[in-house]
Amino acid sequence: MDTAARAARDQVQNVLRDLTAHKKLVQDREQELEEAQSDLAAAEVRSPVDGTVVARKAEIGKPANEAGEEFFQIATDLYALEVSIEPKLEDLKRIQPGQQALVLILDLQSQALPGVVREVKDTQAVVEFEGSMPGIKPGMLADVRLKLD
Repeated sequence: MDTAARAARDQVQNVLRDLTAHKKLVQDREQELEEAQSDLAAAEVRSPVDGTVVARKAEIGKPANEAGEEFFQIATDLYALEVSIEPKLEDLKRIQPGQQALVLILDLQSQALPGVVREVKDTQAVVEFEGSMPGIKPGMLADVRLKLD
């Protein structure tokens, strides 16, 4: 009976040691889970507005704070678009704000969209137009036609 009692005590001790080791393992895994959840929450980026991401300043694997305030550029109104043109200097002198223009989106090969010259400065003119077609996205190439007097 003594032998059986000793064996039972030894077995209980072994089970308690295993239980303690497993509890420690569970605690370590819970700690890792909490750290992973914290890292995931820190990596989450929420947009302040609804829109389409048109540019990203940050690089993969680099800290986001290096990108500063312009981590992402978000276009909020894809209906009101503009295109910058750099005509020859002699043609630039003949372009005036309010002048009518036609904007052709090269990727879409569709009809011309009406536009208006918004401003002329330095070596550029900015033409505003309405992106009424769903396929138009910022960054697409465009051809602008102006009627010069």
